[in-house]
Amino acid sequence: MKQRNVFARYPSIRLLAGQNAVIETYLARTWPRRFRGLLGKRALCQNEGLLLSPCRSIHTFGMPYAIDVVFLDEQARILAIEPHVQKGRVLKCSPAHATLELRSGAARRHGLQVGQCLREASIGQSLGRLGNGGPAGSLTDKEYLRTEILETEENIV
Repeated sequence: MKQRNVFARYPSIRLLAGQNAVIETYLARTWPRRFRGLLGKRALCQNEGLLLSPCRSIHTFGMPYAIDVVFLDEQARILAIEPHVQKGRVLKCSPAHATLELRSGAARRHGLQVGQCLREASIGQSLGRLGNGGPAGSLTDKEYLRTEILETEENIV
């Protein structure tokens, strides 16, 4: 029986990180999606991640599996990496703007390092700002992506 993709309704981007690894990254930009995070969802595959933005702290209460947690600033620069975070933990990185959750061990396998900037794989450029400049959750996922796409097209032309 084929397992259904619980992230099928999430917008996604492909991140280029570390040793030319491509991570299929699902975006959790609305408050309900950030609040729920990975709770009740299957473990991520080796090449998947969940990007919570804005987000500077996470918890793993109720999580049946360990995860790697990567804290990012607004320019998608890695501020901190917390590998193999077990259930029942709370992590915070005050200067962070976003948090990337990965399958346990994926940060090391992908060669992620503090100071690295993540880029969008399709065009190979920096993700730019991860926030929308307004109150948290003020744009829907589709509106945010439309804004990012328009800004990217303006930069290319």
